[in-house]
Amino acid sequence: MPGRFGTTNNEDGVIASTKASDHVGVFGSNESTAPPAGGGAGGAGVFGLTVSPGASGVFGANNSTKGVGVQGNGPEAGVSGFSEQGAGVRAHSSHANAVEGFAHDANGTAMLAINNATTAPTINDGSPRGSGVLGVTTVPGASGVLGANNSAKGVGVQGNGPEAGISGFSEQGAGVRAHSNHANAVEGFAHDANGTAMLAINNATTAPTINDGSPRGSGVLGVTTVPGASGVFGANNSAKGAGVHGNGPEVGVGGFSEGGKGVLAQSKTGIGILAQGGGLAGRFEGNVHVTGNLTSDGDIFLSHADCAEDFDIFEADTIEPGTVMSFHEDGSLQQSQYAYDKRVVGVVSGAGNYKPGIILDKQQERMNRKPVALMGKVYCKVDADYAPVEIGDLLTTSATPGHAMKATDPFKAFGTVIGKAMHPLKEGKGLIPILVALQ
Repeated sequence: MPGRFGTTNNEDGVIASTKASDHVGVFGSNESTAPPAGGGAGGAGVFGLTVSPGASGVFGANNSTKGVGVQGNGPEAGVSGFSEQGAGVRAHSSHANAVEGFAHDANGTAMLAINNATTAPTINDGSPRGSGVLGVTTVPGASGVLGANNSAKGVGVQGNGPEAGISGFSEQGAGVRAHSNHANAVEGFAHDANGTAMLAINNATTAPTINDGSPRGSGVLGVTTVPGASGVFGANNSAKGAGVHGNGPEVGVGGFSEGGKGVLAQSKTGIGILAQGGGLAGRFEGNVHVTGNLTSDGDIFLSHADCAEDFDIFEADTIEPGTVMSFHEDGSLQQSQYAYDKRVVGVVSGAGNYKPGIILDKQQERMNRKPVALMGKVYCKVDADYAPVEIGDLLTTSATPGHAMKATDPFKAFGTVIGKAMHPLKEGKGLIPILVALQ
């Protein structure tokens, strides 16, 4: 087809064609060496203008299987676009990347986007206005912005800002999510002694509304499925300080385990647990088992009444607290059977509202043992039919099995006294508090 140039209302204004691969269909050249004058597109080699809505001022197409529609080459930019109100450059692709940028200089950037406005956004419609780069996708599971570094070193996305280098937001999901197949999912580094490498804040002021057992509302939630690992692990590699420090209105650090240890503390050469408090340094609600020595630099206060020791008990299932006990022939204890029995040992602890304050020789695995009060206050079975009991009377064994009585014979009483009555019993059998003092 021959070339043509002219003005027409119904056909192409210019048609130029060539079949030579080393030539061009249209060549435009401006050989002026002076800068553009008068504004507009002055100085251009080729200028295209249209007033047709939705059309292009310059449109380039490559109908072969390889190449580009428009190629630009310039000392500052190969292709440049400008719009007073719209996008400076817009790219669409039906089956590939809309925009591709390649840089072949290690000091350059394949894609550089700059918003050089110096004022805050004036349109508050929820969109992230004022951004250098805004990436949006409607593809499920895809990323609005994806950064990848395929070299052996470096990062996929690097951010730098006066408040945060990288910030993420989601109305319903995670603000920032990180995955790694072979390293740490998230790493935070702070180079200021007054800063924090990782700061997590939940600024909600109401209690969680979802009660599914998960620790909702947490500032930091750490979860692992790795056997033997920790959900949250803190380490301080300096010469002073703590690995993990907590501060809360009820508990500074709390631990819970459904079947294991709520809190485990270990130290190779120091103290496993150090507790300090303005009131109590420590409070244990439940049993405490100490496998080593227990040392106290102060007094020990016990709320219960007597000092007892565990003994093997003959026919232990039939023996009640408050029973007076004597030695059996085999060395175990049985309830006392005789008056003024020199084999008397004490009274089974735990009757009434007196409980043993301390139990010696406790052997949990042996079921035929009971604590017998050797010293202190204990409720004791007493038979006052032998003689009325007054406060302060010495008590000894009686012929009533397991019962004490008033010691009326001073010669027989020596070596058989159990203790002193703390409450009177005029007649009959009863349970009264006594002060155990074997004599």
